[in-house]
Amino acid sequence: RQLIGGSAKDTFDITHNFTSINAGNGANEVNISAGAVLTTVSSGDDVDIITVSGAGTSITSLTTAGESDVYNLSGLDAAAITTLNAGDNNDTINIDYLNRVTNLSGGNGSDDTIALTVAGQTVNLSTDISSDFERINALSTGNTLQVGNSDINVWTIDGSNNNVSGGAIDINFSNFDSFEGGSVKDT
Repeated sequence: RQLIGGSAKDTFDITHNFTSINAGNGANEVNISAGAVLTTVSSGDDVDIITVSGAGTSITSLTTAGESDVYNLSGLDAAAITTLNAGDNNDTINIDYLNRVTNLSGGNGSDDTIALTVAGQTVNLSTDISSDFERINALSTGNTLQVGNSDINVWTIDGSNNNVSGGAIDINFSNFDSFEGGSVKDT
């Protein structure tokens, strides 16, 4: 089964299994929950809000093409979304736990953001997210930020302009309390 939206705003509330949803152009809202299983979810060129929630819900491929899209991901099982590829502009991904998405890509924007909505997480910038994100914000405290072992990393921590860069990493961050450098020189 397939759902295809038009060129204006469409709203989809999905609680059952579908092969694919193509929301089309327009400022779409796609809400997927209650254990729905989908192979492909895609949308067009306008600002979209995609909400995926609930245990048992799964998506193989979630891709948007357009403006600054917002993804709200919560209450999912580990690896519930195989691939999430954000669009070409500045996208925001609000997510409770990063392990809900296996392959997470920020797309081609210049200010793609991950916002962690649950405290107490450890994020490895080399393995947990792709290098095309420019910002990671933890909305609560008790979080650890790590870098990999293959590059020299430069950390700037001054309270207002926090950044780590090295190799493929160049990301701003906030609300992380603990920092772990790699085995190569960190400064």
